[in-house]
Amino acid sequence: MKETGQPTILTRGVSLELTPEQVFENLHRTPGFFFLDSGLADHPLSRYSYVGLSPYHTLRSRGDGMDSVEGKKKIRHLRGNPLVVLSRLLKQRAVATGSPMVPFAGGAVGYFGYGLGRFTTEREARRTDDLGLPEMHVGFYNSILAYEHRTGRWYGAGVDLTGGRGATIRKRLGKEIDKLCEAVTHQTRGPAGTVITADPGEETDAASPPAHPGRRIVIDGVEAVSTMTRDEYCDAVRTIKDHIAAGDIYQANLTQRWSIPFTSDPGLLYRALRSVSPAPFGIYLNTGECVIAGSSPESFLSVRGRTVETRPIKGTRPRGDSPEDDARLRRELEHSEKDRAELTMIADLERNDLGKICTPGSVEVEELYRQETFSNVHHLVSVVRGELRPDVDFEQIMNATFPGGSITGAPKLRAMEILDEVEKTARGPYTGAMGYLGLDGSMELNVAIRTLVMTQGQCHLGVGSGIVADSDPDAEYEECLAKARDMLQAIRKVGSEHGAAVPS
Repeated sequence: MKETGQPTILTRGVSLELTPEQVFENLHRTPGFFFLDSGLADHPLSRYSYVGLSPYHTLRSRGDGMDSVEGKKKIRHLRGNPLVVLSRLLKQRAVATGSPMVPFAGGAVGYFGYGLGRFTTEREARRTDDLGLPEMHVGFYNSILAYEHRTGRWYGAGVDLTGGRGATIRKRLGKEIDKLCEAVTHQTRGPAGTVITADPGEETDAASPPAHPGRRIVIDGVEAVSTMTRDEYCDAVRTIKDHIAAGDIYQANLTQRWSIPFTSDPGLLYRALRSVSPAPFGIYLNTGECVIAGSSPESFLSVRGRTVETRPIKGTRPRGDSPEDDARLRRELEHSEKDRAELTMIADLERNDLGKICTPGSVEVEELYRQETFSNVHHLVSVVRGELRPDVDFEQIMNATFPGGSITGAPKLRAMEILDEVEKTARGPYTGAMGYLGLDGSMELNVAIRTLVMTQGQCHLGVGSGIVADSDPDAEYEECLAKARDMLQAIRKVGSEHGAAVPS
């Protein structure tokens, strides 16, 4: 697509007699489809959901190698820091103001895997991703649809990159929006299975490392291959506690991965996940190489105008079996000195991270111990906010903040080094970030937790817990189980209702 001047954005209301769920059902099999799903309608950040098809430009990175794909045929192979390349594209396509109708009216959608931390922290990763997926996958979309949950209204947004103005451009953008509205009303035909490969004709630099041997376990009635046994996880907790006692770190977020055979329709699994675990930052992304289905409760970064906000989560309790038991667990979390101390440390880390890119004195912890309740857990959440400096770009924002402190630890760099030593495999998309980057500088990225990655007949889910000085290893393992319960329930639900190949 030729780019000669500042893009033009057109946003207007559209008549679409479909729910977001129906649009998802029609299109989820299509490579390049995304669904940013604010399924928890009563959450303050759950006002809009977005869908899009057919990115006109896609960036995929593995290490310092990148595929730049325009359409389906034009492929360029690049080298360098992928965040620098993406930041440059965002600058080239930037608009002065966004849409008055919706927060996101066009730009980029995708994921940033945890492994990109090698660029933001200038450290070498110790482990190769045995899933072989890109560390970054981002697509640029020139038309999207937005659904406002409060009013039940649909909006269409179109972006023109030629730099033209006037009625001709608006007419062209209107046709693009109409074309997308027409596309979402028709169900995509195609196989239901999860045999995901790259699009025909696309080349890839993907390595093919041997699969991690793993350990067979049974969790909540589902058989899986884990990167750690329970004993190994508990031993890793003790190792981290030794580092804490030695003064190396204050805390670290230890993770493991469970892999489960899954050969059914990924859309069925996402529908089951959002029914049992609605969340403000849900996502379904069909990249062509994998399908990512997430139900994240945590905001990594939100940018509106020059205001930037992060909402780290630390402290978890399961939901109770009765209202009385549920209230008891809420009180237990509210008064837990361990969890409050853990969140205080991370909120301070996030405040320092934002201080690197915000005007002096503008960064504040708006709320330190906010309690939020979801379908299977209660969480403690902090809200940290600041005003971005005028000269800050996307690369600088990521360099200052990524990966998020809630899924690394404090101090961040040393915690990541220790986690590299004790975790058994690379994290992949898990604990990275997913969401959108608007051409007006707006941004909404989640923390990629409660996230399922489906590729080559396997469903991979990561779980973790924050380790501090007084952590009990068995309790930390049980916290992993509590966080995974909804994902496992969704997997079982699809297996029982649709005859999917899910071992039990």
